[in-house]
Amino acid sequence: MKNLSKNKITFLMPIHPPQYNYAKSFLKSYKKHKIDKQADFYFVFSNENDKNLYDNPTNYIIMPTELQNLKREEGVINAKKFYGINQLKDKYDYIIVIDSESFIIKNADILKICEDFWTRKTLWGNFEHVNNPRFYKIKDASECWFNEGKKNISKLDLWFNNLCIYRCDTLNDFFNKTNLLKSLNKLTFWDFDYNIYMFYLILYHGFTDKLIIPSANTCQSKTPTYDENFIKNCMYMCTYERHQEIKKLNGGNSVFLYIHLDRKLNINKDIKFKLLRRLISCFIPDKFLRRKIRGV
Repeated sequence: MKNLSKNKITFLMPIHPPQYNYAKSFLKSYKKHKIDKQADFYFVFSNENDKNLYDNPTNYIIMPTELQNLKREEGVINAKKFYGINQLKDKYDYIIVIDSESFIIKNADILKICEDFWTRKTLWGNFEHVNNPRFYKIKDASECWFNEGKKNISKLDLWFNNLCIYRCDTLNDFFNKTNLLKSLNKLTFWDFDYNIYMFYLILYHGFTDKLIIPSANTCQSKTPTYDENFIKNCMYMCTYERHQEIKKLNGGNSVFLYIHLDRKLNINKDIKFKLLRRLISCFIPDKFLRRKIRGV
């Protein structure tokens, strides 16, 4: 299908009905901060039924019949991402994959972010979860997709430390080397999509993993620590509280996206109220909020 859009980038979001409110909130923020002027947006629905339950989606992809009944433990989220990426790879220069529990907080130069990522060729990682058996399940599952039998491609936990940017002119080679498109019905929960792609970038495109101090972008951490590289280069944070912490360290200027809005954090009431105000502002004009909500 020919791309009639002038944008070189699209966001891609796998979605199912329980997350529709998060998705609507994201789209409000996406338009409010004029990201829609730079990047397109696509949903990936499991089936026609789910699509019909959403209010008039503009751009969307529906999974093929043979993949419509996958369960979470069968890697349905990962399958939806890979299937959607393959459908769009010939239409754009970059695809950014995000989950529905995300929220844009300001305008940013999205193309520059993508191009800088490719020029820098650095993947941030830490040791936050290396003592957790889940880390090795994800790592082993990701390495198994490469015929070379490479092991220890990265000893760092790269997940949730990097914005999920896919460069489209690499994707034919990526899918050929991993044979993923012929195996979407064989994926498991542990076949984390971007972890596999990051390993591919290390193996074939000269990317390197770089240590940032543990806990840098981990939502569950109660006592995160931050290093200078991270606070200067991070593009997203795990909600408002984490962003405020690095602002105090004169960082966080590049952050344009919050993720994991469904995760529970130990946030005090003042921060919760400010985050709620930001979310509500997507639906109610700021000038009205300033009249109704004092002292925020």
